[in-house]
Amino acid sequence: MLAHGTSVALGEPLATKDTWQHDLARMGLGAIRTILSLLYDSELHAGLVPIQMLKYTVTATSYDITLLPASISYVFLGAAKGLLRFVHAANQVGDEISASVFRSELGVFQCVLL
Repeated sequence: MLAHGTSVALGEPLATKDTWQHDLARMGLGAIRTILSLLYDSELHAGLVPIQMLKYTVTATSYDITLLPASISYVFLGAAKGLLRFVHAANQVGDEISASVFRSELGVFQCVLL
């Protein structure tokens, strides 16, 4: 997970309106999505469970992620921050579909971290 966090940290500055679709920025987005997939079931990640069920899938567990080491929480927060940059970049270029997808992925982090 820390390797993915490093990829996010390297790719996050590239999430601007000019460079958000470049290969290195996409590498950072891939790392964010890998971290995201660690938060919920692989069936949901594959699209087999409707996104409306996401809140119930994530919050139905009794595991408290605040019990994880601080470095793991830092990786989750860094990934959420990187995803916010992608939302902002997609909004700046007018790509509403990508922005909507990024916002729904951000909802996973919000649901788990708050």
